[in-house]
Amino acid sequence: MTGQARRAAPPEPALPLSSAQAADDEIAAYYADHCERVRRFLVSGCGCPEADAEDITQDTIMVIRRRYWPTVRALDKPEAYWFKIAERRYRRIRGRQAGRTADVDPAEELLEVAVPGDQFAQVDCRQALEPVIRQLPQRQRQVLWLRTLADFSEADTAEILGISAGSVKTHLNHAKTRMQKLLRMDSATWEAEIR
Repeated sequence: MTGQARRAAPPEPALPLSSAQAADDEIAAYYADHCERVRRFLVSGCGCPEADAEDITQDTIMVIRRRYWPTVRALDKPEAYWFKIAERRYRRIRGRQAGRTADVDPAEELLEVAVPGDQFAQVDCRQALEPVIRQLPQRQRQVLWLRTLADFSEADTAEILGISAGSVKTHLNHAKTRMQKLLRMDSATWEAEIR
């Protein structure tokens, strides 16, 4: 062996990822970051059964990947697009399956979302609000969920639900007002029962 043969061959430069592989990696990160929130929105905000929510979440991410990823990734809030098409897909399915009801009340799922801070006090508060939230109309529950738990802006919430920003404000205000009224009624009933 000569000296030149003993020298290690220079390492081959790393091959750049193909654009399809790069897109797959991006979509995998996008899915990991947002899939649970989309699924919870479908269950909590829309009243979608758990199994259907899983299917819709997976179906819609595949549609995004196959057809719309270059456009979606360029959006300011690409997750808002996923919420929007998932909600639309659920409405379409629900329309086809008229008469089918959700196995779980969306209010129960809404109340299970972990919130930072005193966990015991928050569990008590969520349990106290459970019957009140169940009495809200579906659209008010959806707006309440997207604005308070998913932390979307009014504009993003409006786009996801296909309504105007003014309607988002109105639904959120009505939900809060209705909850306050129901809580006062419940408090008055409770005080009357004690006396």
